[in-house]
Amino acid sequence: MSMPAEENSSGSRTPAFTFPYTLDKFQSESIGHLENGDSVLVSAHTSAGKTTVATYAIAMHLRDKRRVIYTSPIKALSNQKFREFSDTFSSPTGQTTASVGLMTGDTTIRSNADCLVMTTEILRSMLYRGTEMLREVGCVIFDEVHYMRDKHRGVVWEETIILLPRKCQYIFLSATIPNGQQFVDWVMHIHPGLKCHVVHTDHRPVPLRHYVCPTGGNGLFPIVDESGVFQEDSYKKALAVLSAMDEEKRVERSQKTGETSVFDTGYQNITAAAKRSRNASNKASPVQQIMQILSHIILNNMHPCIVFVFAKAECESLALSLAKQTFNTEEEEQFVTHTYKNAISGLCDDDQQLPAVQALLPLLQRGIGIHHSGLLPILKEVVELLFSAGLVKVLFSTETFSMGLNMPARTVVFHSIKKYDGTQKRLLTSGEYIQMSGRAGRRGLDKNGVVVTLLDEAIETKDFKNVTCGKADPLISSFHLTYNMVLNLLRIEDADPRIMMRRSFFQYQQEFGKRPIIERQIEELQAKREELRKDISPDVFKVCQQYSTARRVLRRLRSEENQEIFRANAKTVWKFLQVGRIIKFLATTESSSLKDAESLPEGMEMSGVVLSALSRDDLEENDGKNDDSDEQNLRVSVLVEAEMANVINLNNDSKDSVHEIINASSKFEIRPIRVADISCVSKLRIKPRESSFPTKQYSQLQKKVGELITKHGENLMPLDAVKDMKIETEKLGSIRGKIESLEAKIEKSPIGRDASESEYANTLATYEEILIIDKNLEVLNAQLEKLKGALVLEDELQTMIRILRKMDYIDGNNVVLRKGKIACEITTTDQDELLLVELLFRGVFNDMEVELIVALLSCLVNVHKTPDQFDPGEKYHSALRKLYDISAWINKISTESGVAIRDDISVPTMAPAISSTVNSEKIMPSLIDITYQWTQGAKFTQIIRETDAFEGEVVRMMRRLEELLRQMATAAKSSAVGSHLIYEKMMNGIEKIKRDIVFASSLYI
Repeated sequence: MSMPAEENSSGSRTPAFTFPYTLDKFQSESIGHLENGDSVLVSAHTSAGKTTVATYAIAMHLRDKRRVIYTSPIKALSNQKFREFSDTFSSPTGQTTASVGLMTGDTTIRSNADCLVMTTEILRSMLYRGTEMLREVGCVIFDEVHYMRDKHRGVVWEETIILLPRKCQYIFLSATIPNGQQFVDWVMHIHPGLKCHVVHTDHRPVPLRHYVCPTGGNGLFPIVDESGVFQEDSYKKALAVLSAMDEEKRVERSQKTGETSVFDTGYQNITAAAKRSRNASNKASPVQQIMQILSHIILNNMHPCIVFVFAKAECESLALSLAKQTFNTEEEEQFVTHTYKNAISGLCDDDQQLPAVQALLPLLQRGIGIHHSGLLPILKEVVELLFSAGLVKVLFSTETFSMGLNMPARTVVFHSIKKYDGTQKRLLTSGEYIQMSGRAGRRGLDKNGVVVTLLDEAIETKDFKNVTCGKADPLISSFHLTYNMVLNLLRIEDADPRIMMRRSFFQYQQEFGKRPIIERQIEELQAKREELRKDISPDVFKVCQQYSTARRVLRRLRSEENQEIFRANAKTVWKFLQVGRIIKFLATTESSSLKDAESLPEGMEMSGVVLSALSRDDLEENDGKNDDSDEQNLRVSVLVEAEMANVINLNNDSKDSVHEIINASSKFEIRPIRVADISCVSKLRIKPRESSFPTKQYSQLQKKVGELITKHGENLMPLDAVKDMKIETEKLGSIRGKIESLEAKIEKSPIGRDASESEYANTLATYEEILIIDKNLEVLNAQLEKLKGALVLEDELQTMIRILRKMDYIDGNNVVLRKGKIACEITTTDQDELLLVELLFRGVFNDMEVELIVALLSCLVNVHKTPDQFDPGEKYHSALRKLYDISAWINKISTESGVAIRDDISVPTMAPAISSTVNSEKIMPSLIDITYQWTQGAKFTQIIRETDAFEGEVVRMMRRLEELLRQMATAAKSSAVGSHLIYEKMMNGIEKIKRDIVFASSLYI
C-alpha cells in the first residue's frame, strides 16, 4: 500500500496493514488522517470500499497496543463483521494477530478482546455504567452512521457519541450524505480539540446504467446513463408504451401468453405468512414480465441479480413463481445441498422438518433465493453465504438487504418504484433508490452495473427523475428524550439531562442549521425594505403612516364590533355564517390577540368563502357562556387564494400555522379561521347546489369570489348588525360611534376613503409592503434570539421531570429514587421503562406463574399487528387487565402533566373482557398465546401454525424478550428491589424460551 508522504506524519513508519490492491484516493486520504491521529467521516457509495479504512484503523490501533470498538446498527451485521475481522486479525497467518470479540444482546464472545464488535446499544449501556474497559479504548468505529436517521433508534448514536471520551479517535462510515460537514462540525463542537475530517467521494468504482421496463412492453428503456444524465425522451417513450397497454389489452396478452398463477407451481410457501399474499400478488406486475427480464439477465450473464420487493409475502410469491426455472449447474446444485444441510445440521430433527426450512432448499438448488426480515435468521444467513459464493443467481429481497451487508450484485431490479411505509404508499426517496441501486456492480468483476425498474403506472417525468437522479438523503437528527436517558443522567454525579440536550445533533441542527437561514432572510428583507423606503419622501411617508394607522384602528374596531355581535347573539350570527358566505378576516396566528389587529399591515386582511359553517352543537355548547376565549376559538373553514397569503408564516409553533394545501400546484388553500378574527361578514353569498362545495369546484369558487370583490369593492357590502341581524347593545352602539368618527377622519385625509383612486395609491401599497416586511423581521428576530439560548426540548424535559416526580422516580431535588434506579436498568423497550417498573413494584409478578409472566412481557416487545377486538383467551384476561390499567394510570399522569395525546396512531381495540376504557399502541398481545405455549415446551412447528406472523418475526420477538427478561432479572436482584423470587422467575423464564431454532447460533460465529 502506498501512502502520500504529506498525509503520513509517521514518515517512513511501516504501514499498519497492507492490502493486495491499490487503494482509491479516498481510502489513502482517510488512512493518512488516521495516521496523523485525526478522526474521519468516510462518506461513500455502497460497496465503494469503506471497510478498507476500518480494517486499517483496527490494525493501526492494535499495532499501537490500543483497544478498538467496532459498532454496527444491527446484530446480523455485527455477526458478519465478527466473522470478517476474525478471519483478518485472528488468523495465525495474518499480518496482525489479535483477539476479536463479539457483544450483542444475546451473544457474548471474548468480552476482553483487543477488537470488540458490538451493537451501538451495547456501547451506550457500557458508557452509562462507566465500564472500566473503556479507559483502554483508543478508537471507536461507527458503521452505517447514517442510521442516525432512524426515528426510534437513531438517538442511541447521538447519546453514544456525546458520552464517549474526547481522547478517542473516531471513524464514521456512512453512505453518501450531503451534509457530512455539518455532522463533523457537530462532533468537533461537542469534543473541543478533536480534529475530524470529511472524506467524501461520489465516484462509483463500477458505473451504473439505469433502465425501465413498462408493464406490457417487450424491451428496456435507458433512463440514466453512466454519467448520471437522465434520458427524458427515452422515459417518455416508456410512458407511451405503458399508456398504450390499456386493461383490456393486458388481459388479452396475459391469456395469450398462458400466464399461470404464482401458486400453481406445486411448491410450499417458504413462510406460513406468505399464504396471505395470494390476492395481492396477482394484482402486481405480471410474473411473466419478471421471468422475461430474469431470463434475459441469466442468458446474458448479468447475474447475480437482486430483485427488490417491498412486501415480504410478495417477495416469496415472486420467488416461488420461478420455481420451475433452474439457474445453477448440477455441480453448483450439489454444493448448495451440501452447504445447506451442514448449516441446518445443528437444529433438532423437528426444526429441520419445518416447512419453512424444507421449502427453501429446492429454490436455492435452482439458484433462487429469498431474503427478508420475516425469514428465520439461520435461513437468511444461509442465503447470504450462498449469494456471496455466487450460488444464488437471483435473490428476491426487501430493502433490508441493502443495508450494511457487503454483497454486491451485477444487476438490481426494482419490482416497483413505490413502497408502503406504514402510513401510505409513496415513491421511493432518492436516498432509498441510491442505497438499493448501489448494490449493482461488483468491483473488479463488472465493467458496469445494471439497474432495472418495473414501471406498472405512469409516474410524472420530474418525479421519476427526482428519484433516480436526486441527491442522497441528508443526515437529520432523530434525537428525543427517553425516561431511561433522563434518569441515567440524573443518576450520574454532576450530570444534567440539559447537557446531553445541548450537545445533541438535534440541538446543533436547530441552532446552527437554522441560524444562517434566518440571518440570510433578515438580510434579504432589510435590503428590500431599504430599496422600497428610498422612493418615498418623508412627508409622503408620514401621510401614508397616519392613513394606514387609522385604517388598522378601524379594522380593530370592526373586529370588536364583530366580537360583540357574536357575544350578544351567537345563534343569529350562525344563520349568516353559512356555506358560501363571503367574509374578510385577519391573517393572525393562534398566539395573536385582538390588540394585534392594530399593528397588522393592510395586506394581512384577507377575503375568502366559508366552506363549513359553525355547527349547532358548537353554539349550544357555548350558549350562555361569558368566557371570551371559548367564543374566540370557534372556527369556520374558509377557502382563500394562496397568493393572498403574502406574509411569510414563520410561527411554526402554532398548529394552525400549517394550512391544508389542496395540491402542490393549487392557487388556494383552506384555513380554519377563528370567529374572533372575522372583520367583515358580507351580504354576498355563493349558494352551493347541495350542502357543500365539492373539491373540484374550488377553483371556480375562488374565481367567483374574485369577481364579486371586483364588482362590489373591498368593502364587500358588510351585513349591518341592527338592520340585517337585528342585534343591538349599548357596547355595540359605542363601538359603532367610534367607527363612524374614524371613517369621517379617514375621508378627510389627503388619501380619502378609497385609496385606489388616490394619487397616493402606489405609494400606499409600497408602504403596506414595508409594514409586512417589518412584521416578518420582528418574527425572524424573535426566532433568532430564541435559537441563541433556548434548549429545543426544554418543555419536553420539564414535562418528563413532572411525571417522574409524581410517580416517585425522583424527588424534588431530582435525586433518583428506588423506582428511578430500576428504570435505569431497562433499555430493551422504547419508553416502556415506567410500565415495567410499576409491574415490579406493584407485585404483579409475585403470584404469577413463570409461563404467564413471560407471555405477558411479550406484549411489550412484540411488533406484530394486533387485530381489533382481539381476545387471546380467558386465562390471559386478568394479567392483561393489570397491564392495561397500569398503562392507563401512566397515561393519565402524563396527560395531566402536559403530554399531548397523539391522534395519528391506529391503536387496536381489545375485547371488552380485557380493556373497555383504554388501549395502548405499546401493548401488542397478538403473540401472547404462542409465547405461553413455547414456554411450556411446545414445538416451533406447533406454535407457528397458530399465527399469521412470519417465523422471523416470532424469533425476533423471542430474542428481544430474552433481553428484557435478563434486564428484569437484574432489576429484581438489585438493592432497589431485592426480590430473589422475581429474579428466579425471570431467569427461569429465560431457560424456558432459550432453545431450538428460536435461539440457533449464527453461522457467522
